[in-house]
Amino acid sequence: MHATLIISSMPREDHIMANMNFNIYHFAAEYGLGWVVSKNEIAYLKPTFLMETVVIDSALLQLGATDLLVEMKMWNERKDN
Repeated sequence: MHATLIISSMPREDHIMANMNFNIYHFAAEYGLGWVVSKNEIAYLKPTFLMETVVIDSALLQLGATDLLVEMKMWNERKDN
């Protein structure tokens, strides 16, 4: 699965609902499940400026019964940095 989100000042959960039609709150209420982030690695290659719109490409790399691996890349709006 691959998704591209345009991020400005909207919370991440709102972007997931708007772009992927997935409501994390309804999912948690219906199935009694959620996610806990146990590890997060971030490599900052270039600066992002205050109030700059960014594009985030995300891909689900692995999906297991109890874990998943997601890769996200953040770009400027032109996707050249």
